[in-house]
Amino acid sequence: MIKSKLMRWFLCLMLMTTIVTGLVGSQLAFAEEDSLTLSTDYPILKDAVGGSFSFSVSMEYKGTQPRVFDLSTQVPVGAAAQVMSSDSKEIASIRIDPSIFSRNYVTVIFIPNFRRTAEPGEYKMALNVKSGNLSQSIELTAMITAKYGVHFEPQSGMFSATITAGQDNHLAIRVMNQSTVPLESIALTIGAPDGWGATFTPSKIDSIPANFEVLADAVIRPPKNTVAGDYQIRINAESKNASDSQTMRLTVETPTIWGWVGIIIVVGVIAGLGVIFRQLGRR
Repeated sequence: MIKSKLMRWFLCLMLMTTIVTGLVGSQLAFAEEDSLTLSTDYPILKDAVGGSFSFSVSMEYKGTQPRVFDLSTQVPVGAAAQVMSSDSKEIASIRIDPSIFSRNYVTVIFIPNFRRTAEPGEYKMALNVKSGNLSQSIELTAMITAKYGVHFEPQSGMFSATITAGQDNHLAIRVMNQSTVPLESIALTIGAPDGWGATFTPSKIDSIPANFEVLADAVIRPPKNTVAGDYQIRINAESKNASDSQTMRLTVETPTIWGWVGIIIVVGVIAGLGVIFRQLGRR
């Protein structure tokens, strides 16, 4: 009888121990499940200089209760970053309910250099998310590529000019490097009507720094016998990475001396006709 009672007490004790151990273990297991995972489908974005970079970051929180997470960013000197909510509001914290079925998303807008044009290269930043002793960070990279562009226009700003036939006419042309890097070996050419002289001085520019310009002299010489009127030329600038082509309208005038010669000829013809008519009238 006593042995039977002892056996029952022993079994009850074992059962209680098992239950308590299970409860404690489950609580520890739940505590161990508090976790935060940050991820993005595109951790590296590439673009030309002049734009910002937008990263979509998902936050997956597993835990026993809702948490408020503080959001902060680490960026290079001169750079800027903003964390935006799904409704496009800038935020510094976010409340997340624990769930294994859904994720929260934020958008990180990264401007590698908001004061001036950033040089081509890699720019790294980090998004930090923290609540108490639970924290995670994710690295985001913006790859900036060089932007190339060359443009030119007459110094006067007008793509039309008046020139004289039979002589050199000089047009000052501004050649502008609109790239974010220096442009090398820019060739300058002119497409003009047959028989015209059309050259650039210099005909080749060795280098133009980014966002600088060089003045070139376009020399146009129509033949002496060119009929007065409007003509078109095409000026071209070309380098390895960029090119530009513009059309100019040129109004050709004959030299003043030829104008006087023409007037004298006309007057002579009229005078001659007058003499002839007088002689015929006398007859």
